[in-house]
Amino acid sequence: MGAKPKVVVIGAGFAGLETIFCLRHQLGDDVDLSLVSNDKNFVFRPDTIYIPFGADPKRFVVPLARPLANTGTKVLYDRARAIDRKDQRVLLREGEVRYDYLVVATGAGVRPEEVPGLAEHATSLWTAGGMLKLRRAYERLLEDALQGQRRKLLFLVPLHNLCTGPVYELVLMTDTWLRSRNARERVELTLATYEDNLIEAFGFRFDGLMRRRFAESGVALHAGLVVREVEPGHCRFEGGERLPFDVLVSFPPHVVPRPFEGLPNDERGYVRVDKHSRRVAGQDRVFAIGDMTAYPAKRAYLALLQAGAAAEHIAADVEGRAPRMSFQRASATLVQAMKQTTLHDTGPKPSQGFPPQWSGAFPDHFDVGVSPLWRAGTRAVGIHLPWRFGPGEPFYTRLGTLD
Repeated sequence: MGAKPKVVVIGAGFAGLETIFCLRHQLGDDVDLSLVSNDKNFVFRPDTIYIPFGADPKRFVVPLARPLANTGTKVLYDRARAIDRKDQRVLLREGEVRYDYLVVATGAGVRPEEVPGLAEHATSLWTAGGMLKLRRAYERLLEDALQGQRRKLLFLVPLHNLCTGPVYELVLMTDTWLRSRNARERVELTLATYEDNLIEAFGFRFDGLMRRRFAESGVALHAGLVVREVEPGHCRFEGGERLPFDVLVSFPPHVVPRPFEGLPNDERGYVRVDKHSRRVAGQDRVFAIGDMTAYPAKRAYLALLQAGAAAEHIAADVEGRAPRMSFQRASATLVQAMKQTTLHDTGPKPSQGFPPQWSGAFPDHFDVGVSPLWRAGTRAVGIHLPWRFGPGEPFYTRLGTLD
């Protein structure tokens, strides 16, 4: 390896960009950074949940040109098709790029086809386009309700979805939105989820609070239901249960759609990594971070934390020192109800154990409650992160993580 190591990052989402910004922040000009991306924009996906209620999708888009230019990053707008670990190069559709360190952050995708009929009959929360489609469906729903017609709105969380919070959040936001327009009593809200314990990836204490919120909002909750098929106007579940709908909203099953050959992955394509450094199993200079890794929850803030850990381990290796930080399984889940309340589960977690076990074994590590003040906090993050990413600054430096 020469005097200036070459770090290549594949993917321009939360994890990929945070890695670039952290490495430049830590190593300055002593590292050669390259980013491979098939998109010229970063999308702040968590806040696209406001699109059905009138938000402009352009608010959540940050063009990559400025932040990457500010960090002196070479950008290759291309798709990575293979990783040659022997010769340390990434093969692109057009050409290749060589690396000394590689960070793979291509994210996860969704596969609605796993549930027959889901793609044809449901509106998906996965893309901004899906959110715009949902806005139009909500407008029609509201018009019908105001004309005195009764409608059934069904929210569906199928098996293998690993980010259930946004669906539950949308249910409460929709309830608030309908009430503000005097249409709630004519729209039946139903939630069907495969989870026995709501948001179970972060422990059991959230479940009771969420159930109370849904009950207070008049939402019919069906937990522990695994959908098998969607037909026009109704869903079929294991055990024979059926639920009707006029409008169906779903977050499809997660999967890594195009796993890289040679990286160790599970049956759904998620890459196995060292839990502290985020190194790919059996690889010293290949890291994988974010939603593409074998971690039982998909959250933007987890991707940011994993990126910081990977960047720190690369920087430590380059500088010949011990790493000063590693990935810690923090939890911070926010579920909003428009202008009403935000539910919050946060706190440091022990380094061992599968997340659903933590709340029972370590109850003091979880803080669960309801407060209107937390809405201001999560909205501040929605403003702060794009503001940091815009000029090419890592998100967590202001929080003391890297300084």
